[in-house]
Amino acid sequence: MKRLLSLAALVIAATGSFILPSNSPASAAATPAPERGIAIQLADDYSLANFTAAQLATQSRGTFNYVAKSLHANAVSINFPFYMDTPNSQLLHKGIGTPTPSQLASITRIAQSFGLRVQYRPFLSEANFGTPGFEAAWRGVISPPDPNAWIAQYGTFLRPYLIQ
Repeated sequence: MKRLLSLAALVIAATGSFILPSNSPASAAATPAPERGIAIQLADDYSLANFTAAQLATQSRGTFNYVAKSLHANAVSINFPFYMDTPNSQLLHKGIGTPTPSQLASITRIAQSFGLRVQYRPFLSEANFGTPGFEAAWRGVISPPDPNAWIAQYGTFLRPYLIQ
């Protein structure tokens, strides 16, 4: 298990995302279907805490039903925000739009029940940098004092999402 988590953390560090297979195993002889994916972005200014578990499940079912049946997708990217307080902060944290690991696991199970492959894509939201001006608040200009420590903290931040 530790080896799997280490591998997953390495993949996340290298690519910025990771993919969970659907519940439908592919035949070894079959040619894999091309990816037809849709990105679902969780808002960085609206809390999933406003939803009960039942409401979140209902909303997720409706979304993934539409994605799979109407858009004929076979994959979905669930993009969710994490935060820093300033562009040169060393600390990462959850915020208003960050789902809990159990919420993301629930959303994932529902997506997989529609035969969708699931990719997680955490993104750094600059919504709370509080610095006026686009350039100063753009995530491309972040400069933590110790980039290696920042990457290590990123892995630590994501670990609960990997083990759910």
